[in-house]
Amino acid sequence: MSVEGMVIHMVHPAERIKGSKSNLLEGKRIILGITGSIGAVECVRLARELIRHGADVIAVMTESAKEILSPESMFFATGKPPITKLGGGVEHVTFAGEEEAEKSLLLIAPATANTIGKIATGIDDTPVTTFATVALGSGMPILIAPAMHAAMYRNPAVVKNIEYLKELGVEFIPPREEEGKEKFPDVETVFLHVLRAFRGGPGRGEAALVIGGASEEPIDEMRVVSNRSTGKTASEIAKALFVEGFEVALLWGRTTTPPPKVGEITGFRRVEELIELLEKMKGREFHFIFMPAALSDFIPESREGKIPSGGELLLRMRSAPKVLNLLRELFPSAHIVAFKAVGGDDRKVMEREALSYIKEGRADFVAANMLKDVKEESTRITLYWRDGALGSFEGDKFRVATALVKAVMEKAGG
Repeated sequence: MSVEGMVIHMVHPAERIKGSKSNLLEGKRIILGITGSIGAVECVRLARELIRHGADVIAVMTESAKEILSPESMFFATGKPPITKLGGGVEHVTFAGEEEAEKSLLLIAPATANTIGKIATGIDDTPVTTFATVALGSGMPILIAPAMHAAMYRNPAVVKNIEYLKELGVEFIPPREEEGKEKFPDVETVFLHVLRAFRGGPGRGEAALVIGGASEEPIDEMRVVSNRSTGKTASEIAKALFVEGFEVALLWGRTTTPPPKVGEITGFRRVEELIELLEKMKGREFHFIFMPAALSDFIPESREGKIPSGGELLLRMRSAPKVLNLLRELFPSAHIVAFKAVGGDDRKVMEREALSYIKEGRADFVAANMLKDVKEESTRITLYWRDGALGSFEGDKFRVATALVKAVMEKAGG
């Protein structure tokens, strides 16, 4: 066969990474609107990450964005030529019209104050603002990630425009505050907002509390009694709750994992500090309370200054208050999910200890696991209810957390 008669099928490199991390965005199209903020330099990484979770990404760029980021870079990132000018293909209607609203989303990231103002007043003189005009009219979900200097973000006119767009159903991704600027949010935060928007957005109207991390009980002013908890499970549960549309509050102990930016975050170190925070929250309505925190069972007598090194040290310790009991007292209408880690190999022991929490009325659900099943990025958890095991979930911690949250929601009617 001659070369002229051959049909060569070329696969763009972007297709090779599609779904390599998950299929959470499979079958979804994300129209990535890029405007003239320096944050545009993050869009290659953002687009690639969304594709790794299964999404199709189409970039739409303003003229100002092209001065910061080459259209060829976005062609490389997405595998599709970016839309930089509207023409006879009526791309804004083709991709953002009513027929596409259910499976697509318009993500404007980064968004300048200028673009936000134009969208709020119905001006569509750039490809991005024209897409926004059509998306608002067709009912397509819109996410906007502002990126600008802090003074611009505080400008009363900009604040008014943002609030007006929120009233129209547009969701805003909080910027990352750094160096006096409202910077492009981290890629994971954008990804979580995208997932949440496809699940129906923040309209659930219910709150959830996550208590995570390890407590630290001081021995002296230098040393503490703590444990090896990383906070990773709590972090993933908070993300899963956020994606499902809950307003999430986090009480955060010592962790090696930074808390996810999915809600209000309050830190604690000692068990008694946590109890004080919970007592201040009395009266707040939480539909769910998840408590994967690794709290100290004993509190040492703390000494002033630093205990001299050398020789033997005898620690006198007292039992720590049981936070689970307090949760039931302070939040009687909440569905409480306790966590129990068990050593050894006997899963019957694990089940017996988990069910004892429920029979004693300390928790409605218990997520239990064997210590040997807990790895840095993966875990295996069995969820128990009053009638026994509801199921076991194994894999990376976000997948397990998502399955856990959904199972609890289904059983509790959340």
